[in-house]
Amino acid sequence: AVQQSLSETALTWYIQTQQEQSVNSWTQFKQLFIRRFRTPGKIESLRGRLRSLWQSDNEPTADYFERLKSLMSEIEPQTSTDYIKRKFIQKLRKDIRDKMSLGLTASLSDLVQKAIEIESS
Repeated sequence: AVQQSLSETALTWYIQTQQEQSVNSWTQFKQLFIRRFRTPGKIESLRGRLRSLWQSDNEPTADYFERLKSLMSEIEPQTSTDYIKRKFIQKLRKDIRDKMSLGLTASLSDLVQKAIEIESS
């Protein structure tokens, strides 16, 4: 099942790892995978992408949210919901952000839904 989820470099790495040592558990796989692919340089590069990420003028809010969430989970898989909410609002298009009446006490799904409603009106 793991092989079907990997592509290119990660798949090559997995096949080579299996040949060199037996990976017998999900925990062991995660540790090896993170050690190989979550290098400090990679994390810094992703953080740079997050700093420059904004919702573009013609980008649907739902697409922007998925892009943001995906990038944030690559940087830190255990990112707090509060941090995601702050970044979501901060990097929304200004015309939408200015009309957001919900604060950070609202749920993440409510914030996203409100932004989509504003975008549609």
